[in-house]
Amino acid sequence: MKVRRGGRRPNRREPPFSKPLPSSSAALARPFAPASPEDLLELGRRLYASFRRNGVLVRAQTAAGFASEVRTLRRKARVEQIRAVLNGIGAPRAPTDRATAVIAHLASAEAGLPMLDVYGLSHKEAEQAALQAINAVIEDLRSHAAADSAVPRE
Repeated sequence: MKVRRGGRRPNRREPPFSKPLPSSSAALARPFAPASPEDLLELGRRLYASFRRNGVLVRAQTAAGFASEVRTLRRKARVEQIRAVLNGIGAPRAPTDRATAVIAHLASAEAGLPMLDVYGLSHKEAEQAALQAINAVIEDLRSHAAADSAVPRE
């Protein structure tokens, strides 16, 4: 009888899920905390790259009821991060709130999937469109900040 030394034992079977599987949240996007307006563009890049890698999972999570609690918590955290970055630009509250809403929407599956499915863009084109729009919103917010700072205070 031949004795096998080291390695795996041939008769020992591992259960099919012996190693922990990543959660759907972890599979979609690695945590990234934007610290500057330029980081918001990186956030968009990362999210659209995640859509490309995990298309089936992203579509499943956007279905009503599936993972909605996880998505709600993640969205709330992402919106607060975006708001904190945009507050740093120094524009008045109303345009900052609008910019936060638009950027949070653009950096989401709710914006990305229609660009693919309805408008026929490729993943790369959808990413570029979202980044172009995010950049335009940031530049508009900067112009609001400049105009607000030019107003004399009494």
